[in-house]
Amino acid sequence: MANKIADRRRVYLACRAIFVGQKAELRKQKKIREEIERWPQVLRSLTNGLSVENVVEILRDLLSRHIFKSELKAKAEFPDLFYTPPEQEVKREASEVKAAKSTAEVLDEVASVGQNDVECNIEVEEHATKQTNENTAKQTDEDDVKQPDEGVTKQVADDATKQTGEVLHETERDSPRPKTEFPSTGNVTSHVTSQQLATLPSLYPTYIPYKAQHIILSEAQRMLEESCFKFTKKHMPALLENTGLDCASSLELTKWTRLLAKMADEIPEAAFDLGAMPLREVLFSTDKLRHSAVHRVPMTARSIKDLLKSAVTLAFTIGDHRHAGQLEEICYELDSKVKAMEMNKNALVYSATADLQDIQRRREELDKLEKEVLATMVKNDQKNRGFIGALLEDSVSRILEGKTEIETEMDDELKIEEDEEEFSECHTSVEDFE
Repeated sequence: MANKIADRRRVYLACRAIFVGQKAELRKQKKIREEIERWPQVLRSLTNGLSVENVVEILRDLLSRHIFKSELKAKAEFPDLFYTPPEQEVKREASEVKAAKSTAEVLDEVASVGQNDVECNIEVEEHATKQTNENTAKQTDEDDVKQPDEGVTKQVADDATKQTGEVLHETERDSPRPKTEFPSTGNVTSHVTSQQLATLPSLYPTYIPYKAQHIILSEAQRMLEESCFKFTKKHMPALLENTGLDCASSLELTKWTRLLAKMADEIPEAAFDLGAMPLREVLFSTDKLRHSAVHRVPMTARSIKDLLKSAVTLAFTIGDHRHAGQLEEICYELDSKVKAMEMNKNALVYSATADLQDIQRRREELDKLEKEVLATMVKNDQKNRGFIGALLEDSVSRILEGKTEIETEMDDELKIEEDEEEFSECHTSVEDFE
């Protein structure tokens, strides 16, 4: 191909989060250029070494070959981007589980603080109680309603603790590995030692910016409140009229779900589209979504996706397929963006590891040069010491013979003259012989 593999890899990595869904179907250069120009920060990073025309050309080629649309084809084109070293994967899982446990503890505290306010408005509760006319059943329902608040986050914490133990055990088991093989790509060295991976700061667990998280969870909460209101209006219109609940915002999500749980026996079973999960579990599984949105609890990307899945399940269960579809789309977008972000993390680890290896190589060269400099210094010192020793020997010999330096020099000159005369006589005798 005209474009280098390194350039195509760079463009794919930068634009993977952009060209998803319907945008992965773009083929015309004008549309592709318009889309990439909507994100100047991405375009600036790519045009540092490439022209806009090159970027568009590479994008058009990748799009026409369905590289953005098919992960299988993307893996075949750029295998290194989808590879995570086992040591890094274990560390990643451990960090995700640790973060989930910490979040569960926060949500558990939030739920326990709000115990006095978990029930519906007094007027709504009284009407629901009157309509069911089962005081004993009411008490049982109240206990059941409170149980998820106390237990749902504790269960997450227990699961997280168990999972953490398993991950840490796996980490200890795998830690003796001396090195990990990376797929070779470009100028990246293919050997990465465990020690080098240990020096890299962890980029996990994966978080999205909180503003994006708040928008996603707040909108999900709003949609579920609308779903609950529409469901109640359809199946229990008298309850809304008698209690003055005239819009979805009249009750927050947790109170809507508790109202539905309390009135479930009065609603036709066919009204709920239940799967394998019990109705109460479906209703109360969205409590964490509400707590996270209202109390501004930062969540990992994985946890947000789980909350969205619980929201989709609730919307489907109470028959709001429009909002369920929208929530599914949001979940898909989140998943694709997070995968792109994690792929970028892999590339950053890859690049940093290559740089660290180059630094290590240069450090070894400098260490060798340092040893040579020190050895040369010692060797020259020894030579100088030998020279000084010879001078001292000469001086001592002269002193013992009782000669001055001038006399010694004159003797040396006289000896040289005698040697020259002897050589001259020898040369003359040889000529005479001839």
